Amino acid sequence: MLDRLALPPLPTLRGERVILREPRESDVDDRLRHPIDPEEEDGYGSSWRREWDGRRYHTREHLTARRRPPDPGVYSWAVEHDGQCIGGAGLRVDPDQHCATYSVGLFVARLRGQGLGQQITRLVVSWGFAELGAHRIQLEVLAGNTGAIHCYLAARDPRAVTEPGVTPVGLDITNPELVAEAAARCADVSLLVNNAGVMQASTFIDAPSLDAAGLEMETNYFGTLRMCRAFAPVLAANGGGAVVNMLSVTSFYTNPLDASYGASKAAALSLTNGIRIELHHQGTLVVAVHAGFINTDMAALVDAPKISPESVAQQAFDAVEAGQVEVLADERTRFVKASLPRDHELIYPPVQAFWDAAVTGS
Repeated sequence: MLDRLALPPLPTLRGERVILREPRESDVDDRLRHPIDPEEEDGYGSSWRREWDGRRYHTREHLTARRRPPDPGVYSWAVEHDGQCIGGAGLRVDPDQHCATYSVGLFVARLRGQGLGQQITRLVVSWGFAELGAHRIQLEVLAGNTGAIHCYLAARDPRAVTEPGVTPVGLDITNPELVAEAAARCADVSLLVNNAGVMQASTFIDAPSLDAAGLEMETNYFGTLRMCRAFAPVLAANGGGAVVNMLSVTSFYTNPLDASYGASKAAALSLTNGIRIELHHQGTLVVAVHAGFINTDMAALVDAPKISPESVAQQAFDAVEAGQVEVLADERTRFVKASLPRDHELIYPPVQAFWDAAVTGS
């Protein structure tokens, strides 16, 4: 059973262009200087307005009305930019489940589309994971808010996507037509995470056919390549953005127990390094994420230390924020990468010994 999260006081979070701080009385004056525009502001800021005559809420009386004490699990920040309040951000925390729901709204229409929302989101999410200790943070998309940050989650069966605030997208990355449709539908994407993959635990020589190797290569290499090709112009149109490719420690060396999987991930690593060069001119960051065993269904039967998917995701997003091109997510991966100059001394002898023992039964 998880220990209940401790709930610290509301922190001040500082970014390059915004400060998230405790609300002040002067924020009301900042809010009243910006009239409600139903065309642009429907849904922004939650309590600031509603589609049905939001002007009744755009008054000093309403904005300064006495409210009940806030729930200790609710964090509400005023967003400050250039010395003025421009909106708000919130985090509702479930301390027993170690999860939280995040929302953000900007009421200054001219400042939207300038990356401030992304910076606010990174500040809150980074604090939620690193300092608060949340395991999961989901985005609350306000109804009618066409300017909100969109989070798309692709799956072969979109009905399996049930996360609140997430837009499901039906996708099979081995199907070129579906990949093209996804890119057309998700035209506002600025961050592409290629996480789809298969592992068939197939050897090179003793596998009964090449079917397993073909599926792994078709998914892990060609599928990732299709996604990168389809979304490259989307990312360019949205300011460059970033691509995160989920690779593996086996991108660096071959283990005969999953030999063809390793070959597909090595090909995906080559792909990742190649598109980083090709997309540099449009300002697209390309990040390679390498990990050993992750605590997911793919590694369910593995009796070895595993890293949590939340840790891998946080490291990936931290790399995007910092402009880093590589993530070595766990100790095993860091050891393998550091050992590559002496791989035939440090990596392959124990792999060979394990394989020989398995083959001979000794």
